Amino acid sequence: MQKNIDINGRTVIYDFERKKVKNINLRIRSNGSITVSAGLNTDERMVEDFLKSKGHFICSALDRCALKRPGGDFEPRQFEDGDIFYYLGRPHTIVLLQHTRSCVVADSGQLFLYTRTPDSLTARRRAVDKWMEQQCADIIGDACERLFTPFRKLGAAFPKTAYRNMKARWGSCAPERGTVTFNKHLIEHPLECIEYVVVHEFAHLVYPDHSKQFYLLLSQIMPDWKERKQLLNEG
Repeated sequence: MQKNIDINGRTVIYDFERKKVKNINLRIRSNGSITVSAGLNTDERMVEDFLKSKGHFICSALDRCALKRPGGDFEPRQFEDGDIFYYLGRPHTIVLLQHTRSCVVADSGQLFLYTRTPDSLTARRRAVDKWMEQQCADIIGDACERLFTPFRKLGAAFPKTAYRNMKARWGSCAPERGTVTFNKHLIEHPLECIEYVVVHEFAHLVYPDHSKQFYLLLSQIMPDWKERKQLLNEG
């Protein structure tokens, strides 16, 4: 059954299903379609209240879907004045400014992009890429330091970390070389998603494959990893 609801002044259309479930479940696919399921006797007003409580998350996810092609690939970034860039899961409006030194500053929902030549796409992309690299080193690097303790207790050595653009993965681990590589685009997602990827890749230092033991370890260290993974995939 297709329904619609007004969320933050925006009409959101969703498919509603009743199932034998205890909780209200929300799923946003990469094409922007939304499915909501609820128990057989759940009051529809409770469903609407639930959706409104998730308003910011839903609108943000839909905005991201709008930036993607049907196949799931991002359109080439232009970084033009007024474009939206997601930083730690929150939308930031790009503001282009001319300056003698190229740099990027995120503040109060805006991403200030300074370059000598704001009209140059190459200059804009170079400035943002350098900024993303530094954000990865700071944010993901800090998460690595904070979350490594249980792996150290299991005998793992702290790995070398690297950051690069990756099309198909959020991260990769090479236990034999003691290296972990993270996708630069992780900084566009909420911190809880970044932490999930860090723990997932660190777990491969102990169990290189996706065995039962791997998932048991992942669940012991991060009990809510499935919810974090879902949030990352929906984003």
